[in-house]
Amino acid sequence: MKLQFAMDKSDLEKNFRVVEEIKDLIDMVELGGLGLYTGLGGIKMVREKFPGLTLVWDQKCCSTFSNNQAIDHQPDFISIARMDDDTAKKTVDYAHSKGVKVVGDVQMLAMNGFEIMKYLKAGCDEISLFAVLSHDDRYPLPTKIAQIFREKYGFKFSVWGKLTRDNMIPVLECKPDILVIGTAIYDAPNPREETLKIKELMAKYS
Repeated sequence: MKLQFAMDKSDLEKNFRVVEEIKDLIDMVELGGLGLYTGLGGIKMVREKFPGLTLVWDQKCCSTFSNNQAIDHQPDFISIARMDDDTAKKTVDYAHSKGVKVVGDVQMLAMNGFEIMKYLKAGCDEISLFAVLSHDDRYPLPTKIAQIFREKYGFKFSVWGKLTRDNMIPVLECKPDILVIGTAIYDAPNPREETLKIKELMAKYS
């Protein structure tokens, strides 16, 4: 199980400081919300500063034009969302022609296998799901569906969405391939210590 740190806050300096502290503990770094502030130039900045980390451009773009621009900047992965079948296939084909992999992002309201299958048929390299967790229901429905579909179709999936050490166990029980965490590490008094504790918990379910 890999750990992906999501740079979703707008403070570039602090994001880079946190990644510097934990770069040996994480496998992937995601230009999420921060990418809205840096623009596509953020891809080059992260590449130069952290060359050893897999870089995910996560803007969940739904248009071919927006994604093709990002692909040309050569992140390791881009994410796509809310696409029809034809647009998803064209985007994946273009990304693969440039050596870029694609994450098909299943949105919160699409908690069913149809959305997963759409992205698999388009050729996506990974499926990403929002972890729907609440105080009333610990059962992570989309994650469980992804686990069942993975057993049959053999794809990799990542899980994201306000995950902390206090709520992630139901997700870990489904053994996602990638755990995406941002705020819980970013806002921790000691990001490195928090990341080490998260890794320890992940190891119990890997």
